[in-house]
Amino acid sequence: MVAEIHLAKIYFTDASNFKVRPVLLLKLNSFNDWLYMPLTSNLNINGVIINEANLQEGYLPKISVIVYQKLSVISSGLLIKKIGTLENESFQNVISEFIRFIQ
Repeated sequence: MVAEIHLAKIYFTDASNFKVRPVLLLKLNSFNDWLYMPLTSNLNINGVIINEANLQEGYLPKISVIVYQKLSVISSGLLIKKIGTLENESFQNVISEFIRFIQ
């Protein structure tokens, strides 16, 4: 499931409600939670821009930005459905940008 893009329930910080948003799954941890990066269609956000050409399989309804500066954790139970898989070169590019960001 690494490098897969899923729709997920993303709760607001006050836990009052949620929105369904796409996320890029990075790593399953020992608590059965996923490290993930959110996607946005706001192309003004700093991140890695992707479109359907960057997918090994699946679809993206819009050109999107993977927001590598917003690494988060989500319970596997909040993943709704898989919509695609990022191809390896694009996934490695995202990881490289994240590593540059944290150094």
